[in-house]
Amino acid sequence: MWDKIKNKKEETEENSIVKIDELRTIDTAKKELKQKPVSVTHSRSMIGKGLIIKGELTGSDDVVVQGKVEGTINLKNNSVVIGENAKVIANIFVKDIKVEGNVKGDIEAVEKVLITEKGKVEGNITAGKVVLNEGCSFKGNISMVEGNQDNKSKK
Repeated sequence: MWDKIKNKKEETEENSIVKIDELRTIDTAKKELKQKPVSVTHSRSMIGKGLIIKGELTGSDDVVVQGKVEGTINLKNNSVVIGENAKVIANIFVKDIKVEGNVKGDIEAVEKVLITEKGKVEGNITAGKVVLNEGCSFKGNISMVEGNQDNKSKK
């Protein structure tokens, strides 16, 4: 009989310890949430270094391209990053784009086109805003249209 009471006491103590640890975890999580603001944005998909896509790329996610894309990128409501090692041979229709790698094809952006110092673009650009960082390579024509009305009408 005494053993049963002792076992119940040990079980109660173990449960109490777990509950205290759980409370600490909850408190820690609450503090972390207060410190790090949560933002709701589009999810981001990645085309990895080892992937090759041929055809039309469409969807509702922001995209980071590290591999190779040939065809058309049609993400008019989304952001695209062409990574440093990426090779894209495509016409691109996006909300905004950052080019760190190689693009051969025309780019139409509703908002902004940014070509970084390591970025290379061969094709025409139509966008509301175009930024060419020192050291980048660009061959083509630039047409800056406020709010890029041409692209907005295609939606």
